[in-house]
Amino acid sequence: MWNYIKGLFLSGSFGKKFHAAFVGIAGALVFLGALIGIGGGSWIIGFFVGSVLYSKYEEKYKKTLEDISHVPYWGNQFGRRNTINLLKDEEFHPYVLRDGKVCRHLKVSESGRWFYVAGHYYPLYLVRGFDYARGELMMIDGTRLTEQNWLKNNAIRHALVDLLKANRLYEVGMRKSLLDSITTRAFNSVWKGSYEELAKADWDQIRYEWEKAVSMEAEDTLERSKANKLKEALRLPDYALNSLHSRTLTDKEIDIISKAIQDKKIKHIDGWFVQEDYKDDMCVGNGARLLSALGPIENEEALNFLFDCTRDIQKPYFTEAVNALLKYPRHVLIKEIEKRVAIAHETGDVLWGAGLIYLSGQFGYEISLSRQSHEQIAQSPASSNFYDEPQPYAASQAYSYSPKNQP
Repeated sequence: MWNYIKGLFLSGSFGKKFHAAFVGIAGALVFLGALIGIGGGSWIIGFFVGSVLYSKYEEKYKKTLEDISHVPYWGNQFGRRNTINLLKDEEFHPYVLRDGKVCRHLKVSESGRWFYVAGHYYPLYLVRGFDYARGELMMIDGTRLTEQNWLKNNAIRHALVDLLKANRLYEVGMRKSLLDSITTRAFNSVWKGSYEELAKADWDQIRYEWEKAVSMEAEDTLERSKANKLKEALRLPDYALNSLHSRTLTDKEIDIISKAIQDKKIKHIDGWFVQEDYKDDMCVGNGARLLSALGPIENEEALNFLFDCTRDIQKPYFTEAVNALLKYPRHVLIKEIEKRVAIAHETGDVLWGAGLIYLSGQFGYEISLSRQSHEQIAQSPASSNFYDEPQPYAASQAYSYSPKNQP
């Protein structure tokens, strides 16, 4: 509730209206006091005038309490109650740019779901980018907002570009109306419900599906010759790697890169699967999807990458990573899961434990801690053949988490 009230005051809309209402009511009371001092029939006239003024400002005050302009656009779409509930437990901190600089005028919530600037709150994954030239915030449903009260602050503008990481391959040189049309079509293809339902939905997953839909819509819009050139470029190592790390790829594009690797046109993929190298969570899904397309490979970096993707069941790439891991031999999965569940237990990482339990359940395996210690597993000799079945483990004690949410 505090976030909501603070936004009302600092966004300007509430502050101005509240101030006008306060001045009006105070003025009416002073006027009434003066008439009472005079006495007689003037008191009756004053009471009538004061009542009219009070009713006028009371109506304006009530309307102001319903004002959600401090959550531009999305507040009106979600409704006041949903908006208050969404913001009530959020805590905000100054945004740290990728170069290490801190922008205290732009804040991001600890949950990563919201950012805050000049008294206004915006749902991060529902904002598709910032048009620096026009000073517009662009929403994933095609809506554009211009917030003039901070447009002259270059520090905020620069930080927004850094935060939203808006530039994508297909946006370069594309006219505004066409880009907005592509955005809107992608949104309508991904989300069929109401905006009130959207308020309670998984924004991470919606944004991930929307990103893929935008890429497909844009690909269909490009001239055939240009689209073919871009597809051909995906068979080149540098371009493929840059695309993998910087934008959400379509399934066709993932397939092109996968085949280029399998055909040895791309010979080395070392360094491709380091989660920190991906631009954002949406792009991390590219790596998981590529590994799923490639099938199980003897690459320690790739396997570590996929298991790192199971650390948070709420991330959009979680399901993609699980699908890729399920293609590995059962004995490989059991060994790797046991190593990591021991670490999750020792560090108290319940969220990762939930992810590992979900993964285990997909192939009918029950996680245990008492089969071997983490050190024993780490020191055990590697199998001579990647696909050799290991020796069966001893009977064990069950180890379980109780995740609140599962994919």
